[in-house]
Amino acid sequence: MSVFMDRRSLLYDEEIRVANLRGEVLQVDVERARINIQRSRIELERAELELRRVRLELDRNQQDFDRARTYRTYTDFTVLD
Repeated sequence: MSVFMDRRSLLYDEEIRVANLRGEVLQVDVERARINIQRSRIELERAELELRRVRLELDRNQQDFDRARTYRTYTDFTVLD
């Protein structure tokens, strides 16, 4: 009976070790997922900053265009002596 109990005990210990290793693997997977989320957040922030930069440049170009159009309209109707 003791041989049976010893084998059963060893099997139980082995199952515990396997479960612990699986837990460690799952923990590593969770850490990887967290790192990927952080990377994605950083990429999103970069994209938002780039979008903001492009919108500011577009606004500046639109203002320049409006100013040039206003100047051109003004000079078109100015009578030169």
